[in-house]
Amino acid sequence: MPIFNDFSGGQAPSIHRGIYGSFPAIVGLDIFSEPGALKVEQAMAKESGSTVTELVKNVVVASDGNSYWFSADSGKIWKRTSAAVWSLAHTNTGGACLGAREYKGFIYYACAATLGRQSVTNASGEASWSSQNDAYQAFGNDDTGYHPMEEVNGVLYVGDGKDLASWDNSTWTAAALDLPNQYRISALYPYGINILIGTYVGTSAAIKVNYCKLYLWDTASDSWNDSDIVYEAGINAFIPMDNQVLVQAGIAGNIYYYNGSVLLPFTRVHGTYSPTQYGLVYNQAVGLFKGISLFGFSNSPDAANTTGNPAGCGIYGVGQYDKNFPRAMSLPYPVSASSPLASVEVGCIAVIGNDLLSAWKKSTSYGVDKLSTSAKYAAAYIETLVSTGETANKTVKFFAGYRLKPASTDITFKHKINYATSWTSISGHEDDTNKKLIYKNENLFDVRALQVRVDFTVSSNSAIELDLFGAEEEG
Repeated sequence: MPIFNDFSGGQAPSIHRGIYGSFPAIVGLDIFSEPGALKVEQAMAKESGSTVTELVKNVVVASDGNSYWFSADSGKIWKRTSAAVWSLAHTNTGGACLGAREYKGFIYYACAATLGRQSVTNASGEASWSSQNDAYQAFGNDDTGYHPMEEVNGVLYVGDGKDLASWDNSTWTAAALDLPNQYRISALYPYGINILIGTYVGTSAAIKVNYCKLYLWDTASDSWNDSDIVYEAGINAFIPMDNQVLVQAGIAGNIYYYNGSVLLPFTRVHGTYSPTQYGLVYNQAVGLFKGISLFGFSNSPDAANTTGNPAGCGIYGVGQYDKNFPRAMSLPYPVSASSPLASVEVGCIAVIGNDLLSAWKKSTSYGVDKLSTSAKYAAAYIETLVSTGETANKTVKFFAGYRLKPASTDITFKHKINYATSWTSISGHEDDTNKKLIYKNENLFDVRALQVRVDFTVSSNSAIELDLFGAEEEG
């Protein structure tokens, strides 16, 4: 087994193969900010207390300095002030929110049948909204699943079933663009002077037709300008990336990139997918934070997802330190309810200055987290690829070099022999503080395949920082 001192390859596609510097699992660790150092990330901590009581899938970070969080289960709209004070601002009489956006001094929010709005000034000044209009405009198709919104060329566009509605602050057009009847608009994204339109096929999101289209429209022509067939069960989300667009489509973790004409395979969330075990990224569970593209992977709430949890749930990151390093993916930010990384829905992500916030649901628990500045993630770990060879009895030295080891912080070595179903902990390691090296010799028997894991023990806002680790046969 090699010495691992490069972590820039991110998440490997399997336990058997990956590019140099990649690992099958990298959870709660920072691989982007300092090449060659393996550091524990800050923890996501629940900030909303008992105020947010439902899953939020849409958020507007408004120009008044506040943010507004919209329930996907009812008409509730919560306000978070710039001082991080949470309150229930309004309950939309139209029901659950399916899309929201600020546009020209107003906050627009959509339920199935109507588009509501509230002025940003009043939203800030009214403790409980009283000047809003929950039915400011009426939709033509009353889509019950999605009303994504984007501003392009100074116009607000709103998806409504097969139609793309528009509002230019004076005229409402219920069908500015009309798609074929079988398509429903599920996601929108600005692309220069154009708009990208993601769709899926079916009368409800529970119907899995592995065929949809991505449309490109210049917002001026009578019809769309280009389209691309996507053999997935719908386009779920556009993931922002500087000078590039990523698209999460289907329910098997596939991520594509748009080359200006078609979608091409980019990467995937490594996992075990089946007809009863799948997940997806919600439309607004995306963001760009400190140059890293983020997306929240959710366990699907569909009734057919009976096995569930094909991959770790949480906030994934895709990025690179600079052009000389590979573009890599990891899972740096599990939400506060993610222990283990299962049965979690990540509803939406908001980046406010240097703060990262995310709404989530786990079972009957709900909340909005903020990235803590005072606590490290307490369950960080990394797993290596499987090293194979001839069967033998071996004395194996497990080791890790560190550059910083604050008081009460540590690591735990674990291993799997011959594809065991669970990890075996290795206790009682030695710490050579002069060499800054932690090591332990372990007698292992009948070894043909060996995999190593390192778990991190943190102390409040302190954690050990590694510069290498590995395992080698002694003697």
